[in-house]
Amino acid sequence: MPFTTSALGTSLRLTNRYIPYDVIRLIFENMHSDAERRALALVSRACLECFTQYTPRDLSIYGRRNLNLLLELLRGSGSSEWMTERLAHIPTLRISPRKIKAPCFVDTVLVRLQPLMPAMENLVLHHCIHPPIIPFLFRSLRQLSRSNCIRSLEVSHFKIVNFSELRSMITACQQLEELVLCYGKIVRAGRPPQMLSAGTLQLAHGPKLTQVRLAHSEARLYVALVDLLVQGAYCKHIRDLAMIQAAPPYCDWSTAHLLSVIGSSLQHLSLVDRSPVAYASSKW
Repeated sequence: MPFTTSALGTSLRLTNRYIPYDVIRLIFENMHSDAERRALALVSRACLECFTQYTPRDLSIYGRRNLNLLLELLRGSGSSEWMTERLAHIPTLRISPRKIKAPCFVDTVLVRLQPLMPAMENLVLHHCIHPPIIPFLFRSLRQLSRSNCIRSLEVSHFKIVNFSELRSMITACQQLEELVLCYGKIVRAGRPPQMLSAGTLQLAHGPKLTQVRLAHSEARLYVALVDLLVQGAYCKHIRDLAMIQAAPPYCDWSTAHLLSVIGSSLQHLSLVDRSPVAYASSKW
């Protein structure tokens, strides 16, 4: 049975003199919320010191108001230096608006927080990529990629007008190693978007992906993404590939083609809710 915050605090208060500081730090790192950490910080001086030195693993922005409040705290006196120091060591930025249909503000978040988060290497975009996508977003991603080594990009529950928007996001992160795309959809009806020729894509400096996870993607989005990975030679270093209901059965040829191009570099393959028969004859 897991400890509640009050029970854990009582336990630490009774035995605090015998608990090493490193153990208290590990307890803080594995707690689920800042509310629990603040409650535990009141237990003893050692807990309070650990709380003030604790650096969270990620920063979550839920809206413009949330962002403005953070910037006001950073401009204020007192705790601004402490907060700036903590931000400088946070590796993950999560942008997830509470209102699903809220106007896209990702570019604003990246421009304002990029100078404050030099250690950022993971970017998570949840429910915040949808039409109309501001072109400045792609420039912000390119600037972020130059200043920070973005190693991981996760985009979930997103809608795009055409595939070139997603392609611009992926190619803007030139140091990208991990790509996660979940619940994607192209909202414009009509023909699938035309892809660049293989020669054009290979001339561009693109990411060398080592981990890719695709889940619940629309068929034409999935096919266009596979074409990008194959023609742009972004998939030759993939070691870990996971597909969770990534595409309907009539896209099996695209999947088999992707596996054949990846070849011997693939070490881990996960196909969920898919029949392995279609890939049995693939030479990869």
